Amino acid sequence: MKNKRELRLELILEYLETNHSATVIGLSEAFRVSKTTIRQDLDELYGRGRLIRTHGGAVPVSSNPLAALPLCPMPRDEDIPHLSAKKALAREAVKLIREDDSIFLGGGSTFYILARYLKPYRNLNVVTTNISAVYELAPYLDHIYFIGGELVEMDGIYYTGGPKLPLELDKVFVNKAFVGVSGIDLNAGLTIYDLTQFSMYTSVRSIANEIILLCDWSKFGHQSAHRIGTIQGFAGTVITNRKTAPEYTDALKKMGIRLLTA
Repeated sequence: MKNKRELRLELILEYLETNHSATVIGLSEAFRVSKTTIRQDLDELYGRGRLIRTHGGAVPVSSNPLAALPLCPMPRDEDIPHLSAKKALAREAVKLIREDDSIFLGGGSTFYILARYLKPYRNLNVVTTNISAVYELAPYLDHIYFIGGELVEMDGIYYTGGPKLPLELDKVFVNKAFVGVSGIDLNAGLTIYDLTQFSMYTSVRSIANEIILLCDWSKFGHQSAHRIGTIQGFAGTVITNRKTAPEYTDALKKMGIRLLTA
C-alpha cells in the first residue's frame, strides 16, 4: 500500500500532464501542504527523471525538448554570488530585447538569471553556450540554438567552452550578444579566469551586430589570468550596478561607451 507521499507524487505528475506546468505555490495550495514539502516532492521527482525543474516550479518531461538529454541540476539561488546585483543587471538588459530579436547569451550565472526574464517572449531566437539557461527556457521558447563544446561548471551553472566553439558560432548571426567577463581593469582591460571561454570571446565579435557587456560591481578593479582585450575595443554597451566605483563609470563614459546602471 502506497504511503501519503507516494500518492501525492503521483497526483503531482497527473497535475503536470494536465496543466503542462506547475508552480510551487500552486501545488502547495492544491495539495494543502507547505511550499517546503512541495519543493522536496519536486526535487524527488526530478531525481527520478519524472519532471524538469524550472525556477519556481516544474514542467513534465514530455513537454520539454531536452527530455532526451541527461538531467542538468538547476542552480540554487543561494549558490550564486552577488545574486541581487545580477538580477538588477538582468532586469536592465531585458529592456534592450525586442520580439523577433536574435540574441546570444554567455555562459555565466548572470545569463542564467537573464534567461528567467525571457520567458514572456514568443518569437525570440536565442543562441547560447549556457546549458542551465537552455533548460530554463526550453519549455517557453521555440527557437534555441545550443552551442556544444567542453562541459564547464561554476556556481551550479553548466556551460560549454573550448576550441570547437568557433566552428559552431560561425554558423549563426545575432543582432545582440550579452556576455560577461571575470574582471574589468582600466590598465589590464577585460580579463577572464576560464581559458575554455577564450575562443567564445574572439568569435562573438564577428557573429553579433552589438555586444553588450553585463558586469556586476564586483568585477571592476579585478584582474584574472587571461586578457581578451581592451574595454573600448570589445563592447559598445556596458550594464553595471549603481554602486560601481565612479572612477570606472566615468572612464567608460569618456571612452564613448554607452553605460546603463541598475
